[in-house]
Amino acid sequence: MNAYEATLDLLSREVLVNLEAKRLRLGPRPEACADVLRALGLEGVINYIDTFNPSAGAPYHNAQHEAAVVTLVYEAGLYHNLGRRELRALVVAAAMHDFDHSAGALPDSKNIEAAVEGLYLLHTAVAFTSSAITDSETALAEQLIRVTQYPYISGTNDLLEDIMRDADLMMPMLADPLRADLFKGLAREMQATKSFTKQEFADGIIDFFKKVVWHSTWAVEKAATQGWPHHLESLHAVLGH
Repeated sequence: MNAYEATLDLLSREVLVNLEAKRLRLGPRPEACADVLRALGLEGVINYIDTFNPSAGAPYHNAQHEAAVVTLVYEAGLYHNLGRRELRALVVAAAMHDFDHSAGALPDSKNIEAAVEGLYLLHTAVAFTSSAITDSETALAEQLIRVTQYPYISGTNDLLEDIMRDADLMMPMLADPLRADLFKGLAREMQATKSFTKQEFADGIIDFFKKVVWHSTWAVEKAATQGWPHHLESLHAVLGH
């Protein structure tokens, strides 16, 4: 077993076993997210986002959402036995995909461009540090950030894009109060451009998630074995009251 494999084995035992519980902790940087970034030599990403991300406290597209997606893509990457370059690019993309998000004020195409700009600023900021991200990893991370633009402008083209899109849609599987806070925050962001009642939002968001089609084997299995319909029912109840 080489050093990288040993690290993944350690994380599998010490992080992934407690992943669900760790991900639910409130705060600017949930512990599991920081564990994942450190394990992949990406400590500089933590410092950069905590220092420079203007949307860390947004109602939905915030530090908690970013941290959840980071831990989910890491989980999926281990499930699919991804190599180090692919896993690092996925985690960087997850950490940066909503960087400087407008929280509903701008179309998502603008949010994606802001995130990509932040990605390349990150690439420069950590270039001469122990957290350096290669040109190849950065280019792949950009590709993965762009696949999260919604409404979707294209289908997914490979496993990494499948994982990125799937992980971004897994938020109903979080536990309350974090899940409730995030989706109530999403309602506030959407009200920047739309008017609706609390019940209309609850009905609409559940209808959206009922139509989700999972792409990766990881997501298909996770949704099937961890009760996706039950999560949607409980989310609807929380949002409708």
